[in-house]
Order: sequence, then structure tokens, then C-alpha cells
Amino acid sequence: MISHPNNSGLQKDQLTGLHIPAHFVREIAVSYAGKPLLTAETTFSLSENPSLRFYFLPREKGELKVEAVDTKDQRFSTALEVAPHQASAQRTQ
Repeated sequence: MISHPNNSGLQKDQLTGLHIPAHFVREIAVSYAGKPLLTAETTFSLSENPSLRFYFLPREKGELKVEAVDTKDQRFSTALEVAPHQASAQRTQ
């Protein structure tokens, strides 16, 4: 989940009646242990505070990292150390 206003450019400011300029997350990159898992390029606003869900089974300990860039070229990133689940680690041996 990314905390971001994600304005589509179609909303109107209730005080001025003018359109709020588009400002949304346009690129998302997810990597694990330095290897790409998922990339997304969007040309529209997904939603306020967008959330993407995907599944993967880590086979080794590593860093899960998410990087995002919005239409104003602001960059956001976060990372989390992840270890494989015991049951999935035993299956791969």
C-alpha cells in the first residue's frame, strides 16, 4: 500500500470549481534479493493510497523492496527483510 493522493486530473476543487491537476503513481518496481519481481507502469490514477497485491514464495532470505515514482518525479521506497516459510524451504531442498 502506498500513501499517495493519486489525483486523476478529473476531480474538481469544491472551493474553486477548477480541475485538480493529475498527480498519481506512474511507476512501481518490486524486487527481492536484488532481482526484479514485478514492474508496473500506469498512465492513470489507480486509487487514493493505491494497493497492489501479488504472491510469491521466497526460497532464500532476502530483502523485498518496493520503489515508486509519481507524475511529479517524486520517489518513494521501502524495504523489508523476508525469510522463507519453513514448509516452502523444506520442499525446495
